[in-house]
Amino acid sequence: MDLPLDIKNYLEELLSGYKLSTLKEASFSIVNEYLKDNKSSSIIDDDLKAKVYAVTRMPATFKAASEVLENTFKIYNPNISSALDIGAGLGAASLALNELKEVNHIDLYEKESAMRRLGSSIYKEYPFNYKEFDITKDEILNKYDLVMASYMFNEIDSSLYKECINKMYNATNDLVVVIEPGTPKGYNIIQTIKNELLKLGMHIVAPCPHESNCPMKDRDWCHFATRIQRSKLHKALKEGEAPFEDEKFSYIVMSKIGTKRCSSRILRHPIINKGMIRLTVCNKDDIKEIEIRKNHPDYKVIKKLKVGDSF
Repeated sequence: MDLPLDIKNYLEELLSGYKLSTLKEASFSIVNEYLKDNKSSSIIDDDLKAKVYAVTRMPATFKAASEVLENTFKIYNPNISSALDIGAGLGAASLALNELKEVNHIDLYEKESAMRRLGSSIYKEYPFNYKEFDITKDEILNKYDLVMASYMFNEIDSSLYKECINKMYNATNDLVVVIEPGTPKGYNIIQTIKNELLKLGMHIVAPCPHESNCPMKDRDWCHFATRIQRSKLHKALKEGEAPFEDEKFSYIVMSKIGTKRCSSRILRHPIINKGMIRLTVCNKDDIKEIEIRKNHPDYKVIKKLKVGDSF
């Protein structure tokens, strides 16, 4: 799922009038800050950086969140009348949810004032409510059917994870959704969150087909990817030639109520040969390599599946 046309048009006009050199400087400043082990307390600290972030990152984070929520709702599809997006940034995850579900009320909690200002401008016609909030310091006073955090935990100190996880758990009536970059660090964060929420009595909905220890071994880690088409400005700001980029992400979705989950999850891009499909899947027993031949009754359906899909 791509960005809604109204949002895409808004982003295309967002940086008109700025010199390319000025935009590149802001873009490189953001990237360098995210690459640091010890990030500053304020990465997006002015309006220009917020705008550059919107153009360079929002399409990717929106599509990652879309795939996570789509995969979730194929398995477990409850009514969601209220949602909370913590560390919401420019609201990509909230936008993805809004495109997939009719949600009456979505609160977006964000500590950076530049992000709140731009987000409020982008979503004038959406049922979104921004609030100044820092999960490491502030308390969540309301309850929601779904509480999510995308690309947030990697920006806070690991010593605060447990406290933040408990806040999310206490704030939800049902679902907790967490998305992180598809890196070894992001994967480890997801494992920490998963284990803490399991201790609290929640159940895994996606992506895992089981609640045992992750079977990934050695230097491997569980992550998925989605492809995003780049605009000319996006390519210029990132100094890339390819017309697309692949956004890698790791995630966990857990429920207080639902216990449904898939039987298997595709972990690698399917290898399709003549009359045969080879899949790497995670199931309740382990990670396995399986072959689907043309005489399989669901061969045509399986041939259309991609990495990250349930099987």
